Amino acid sequence: MFFADTLTVTLMQALALLFGLGGIGIVAAVRGNFACLAKSVLWIRYRTWIALVLVFTLAVAGGRWAIVGLAAAFAIVAACEFATMMGLRKVYTASLLIACLSSIAIATVAPDALVWLSGLALLAGFGPGLLRRQPNDMFQATRTMLGALYLGWPLALLILLADRPSGEAWVGLALLGSAVSDVAAFSLGSMLGGPKLCPQLSPSKTWMGAVGNILGAAIALALMLPALPPFHPLAGLLLVAAIGLGSIGGDLIESMLKRACGIKDAGTWLPGFGGLLDRIDSLLLVAPLLYGAVWTLGL
Repeated sequence: MFFADTLTVTLMQALALLFGLGGIGIVAAVRGNFACLAKSVLWIRYRTWIALVLVFTLAVAGGRWAIVGLAAAFAIVAACEFATMMGLRKVYTASLLIACLSSIAIATVAPDALVWLSGLALLAGFGPGLLRRQPNDMFQATRTMLGALYLGWPLALLILLADRPSGEAWVGLALLGSAVSDVAAFSLGSMLGGPKLCPQLSPSKTWMGAVGNILGAAIALALMLPALPPFHPLAGLLLVAAIGLGSIGGDLIESMLKRACGIKDAGTWLPGFGGLLDRIDSLLLVAPLLYGAVWTLGL
């Protein structure tokens, strides 16, 4: 059910501002050459980013069950991309999908039972080998367990975040924050360059880009303030750190996984970006860190 309240108004105002500034930035980047704009990678990414953020916004405005649906969709697509990236066989891909969707189901109907998640990850990894009596499936098993924890746990915590007071607003902050943080990192890193942050994992990531991550997190928090409960300014620093550092870490973690697998992108279906996993890599660390910050602060 969609509602015209403070959250919806805040999201609409934030999106209008971000889309407008983003469009102006792209036009400035091509120096007003609209002939080049249509073929620009930045323009392709901008359009994809708009589409994704609109989907995120509709899910947040739709309430808890829409957020559950979004998390389930993330789990299905990201698990398939992860399985392909890791070279998982079909039985392990199915096991990974079951584990991720089970984590979301548990978070939705029985959140106190999430203590079982570690056991669920172990079953997802070792279950197929045990059932098939295959003692040599260790690499498949460990990669499946990694996927169950890497994908299932953060997406389950996204639902727990929605169950907090003002939960939809916190989820909106997680989604918007990770997106704006990534865009700010790309923009500042591209404009100012500087020393590489971690060239072994992500050659294009710079220290100025990392500063952009933090600034983007602060911008997202400022935009979402009207829909959030009041908190102390020092608490705001913790929230910004959770989003900014989560975005940096999430990006580097996925870069590490892709480099280990010898691939550039997790998928090909998102124009200008690659796969869904390439877009929600930041969210997969932002969600647990932001949930931890909100829980610690009692918000």
